[in-house]
Amino acid sequence: MKQRITLYSIDDLETVDDYEEIVCIRTNSYYKSKRFGELISKCINLEELYFLESYFRVTIPASILTLPKLQTLVFRGVEANAILPSIGKLKCLKTLGLQEHSLSSIPRSLADLPRLEELDFNGSHFENDIHEWAVLNSIKSLKYVNLLRAKLKALPVEIAELHTLSELALPKKLYNQLIKKHPIFCANIPYLYGHSTLEKKYYYNLLNICRKHQFDWTFRAVLFNLLAGNMTKLDRFVTQEMILKTTDIKLLEIIRLKALEYYHNRWTKNTTSPLLKGAQLAVAGKIGINKQELRKKLKAQGIKYSSKITSQTTHLLLGQLSHGAYLDALEQQIPILSEQYVLNFINSNSEQYLVDDADVNTEHIGQLLLSGQDENILLALTLFKQGGFPMELLTELFLAHRQTDNNAIHRESERLIRQYGSINLVDELKKNQVIFSKYASEVGIKRKLRSLQRRTELDCLKIAWHGYKTYKKGFTFLLSELPQKESIELLRERVKDKQLSLSQIGLTTLPTSLFELDELEILDLSYNYQLRSISTKLLPKLNQLKVLILKGNYNLLENKKLLEKIKELIPNLQLKL
Repeated sequence: MKQRITLYSIDDLETVDDYEEIVCIRTNSYYKSKRFGELISKCINLEELYFLESYFRVTIPASILTLPKLQTLVFRGVEANAILPSIGKLKCLKTLGLQEHSLSSIPRSLADLPRLEELDFNGSHFENDIHEWAVLNSIKSLKYVNLLRAKLKALPVEIAELHTLSELALPKKLYNQLIKKHPIFCANIPYLYGHSTLEKKYYYNLLNICRKHQFDWTFRAVLFNLLAGNMTKLDRFVTQEMILKTTDIKLLEIIRLKALEYYHNRWTKNTTSPLLKGAQLAVAGKIGINKQELRKKLKAQGIKYSSKITSQTTHLLLGQLSHGAYLDALEQQIPILSEQYVLNFINSNSEQYLVDDADVNTEHIGQLLLSGQDENILLALTLFKQGGFPMELLTELFLAHRQTDNNAIHRESERLIRQYGSINLVDELKKNQVIFSKYASEVGIKRKLRSLQRRTELDCLKIAWHGYKTYKKGFTFLLSELPQKESIELLRERVKDKQLSLSQIGLTTLPTSLFELDELEILDLSYNYQLRSISTKLLPKLNQLKVLILKGNYNLLENKKLLEKIKELIPNLQLKL
């Protein structure tokens, strides 16, 4: 049996013994060999060919049009217009990438590709007078079109007429136009890229996984809609078997978690076969809770635990990567439950004094988590095992997890976050990035906290206060988020001898609370590079102000009218520029 060889340089063609063993070539190298066209024509079993960015002008040989088995052809940042009129000769071609290209027209020869399923124009520039989009309607096999980052001034109306499409990705502007003008098309297409945070992060990873495993288009739509959170579309066409299959595939963990969450909400939450005392629960796959701890808790409820399905099994708790356990459960008609359902059952039938007792002071436990001392954090984690986990301490738990080097704390805190946190929060664990440090800038801290605030359920004001008290960092975020009264108090803490320095803290706008400090005589706003304006309506409230320092604020210094207006409002004010 012949090998299947992938080459990463065209020059390697000169050293190959058997050209029929080459199935893939990925290259961004300069094509030195004058025999390139002759040599590549010998690769009669070549299935994938990628011409990636090159610093040199590249001539694509016409001999690639003779490759009988070529299924994937990608040009990224490489000129291919010379061969596009004849591209229809590649009758087996399924994927064509014309990325970062300049296109004056849509090649009519695309209509001659009977198996073409994917067209990728990511990052390409289209001239204004392109009218050949209708060519795509004649490609009956077309399932996928990618125009992300493409330079298009307006949405081609023909796009909304591609009723065979299963997946479509458009720039944000064109996406909004499509939603507004063609709502029926948007509702009917199985997957439409929606520019969500998780899509931006994982879209291309998932796309490559789908291609590698050759998933069918229906299953691809399930995976992408799970990533995007398009539950309405999933409800319309997804089956229980599809979702269960997703939990058992080695792809992105976040997709498996989304699948388990969807399964819980649609099929487990209102199950007709509830868990009862005397049940025998088989547990398969990776779950959040420690399995030994789960065994003890189930035993306390009169439920027997097993690590695999047996003839006595009444229910299956399904986790990630169960190695086909869900298939056995379906075949034997055993109810499949989610971890969330089982934990809710245990919690509702057991005493959790930290959760159930309104008189318990969880603030003290939060202080243990934020103490920075391993023995205190371990004590708090022990209390959670005994008395349940209060959700209001999720932010403190996250901070403890981020700030420790202790393996036991790290392992147990991650387990609790996986058990009680959202999928986005679990995904955040993988970043393992430090929010506060000695050298962290206020701009960077604000950006990270805003991202956490947008993506997760964490209380970012609580995180910022912790950073400010512990590291004297997070001041700019606090200024932007605190209520007026608290913001004034925070600013007054920094006033010394009627002077306030807000230098180099990444201000983009001035908080209104600043103008309530009418005792100020010197205000330093220097080196806030993104600060563009100062309210001339509020500035006169600082009626004692004598010196205003604006050094390094280049955007402000270019605004001559603003500076003149400030001088006019406060004639005796000394501006230090």
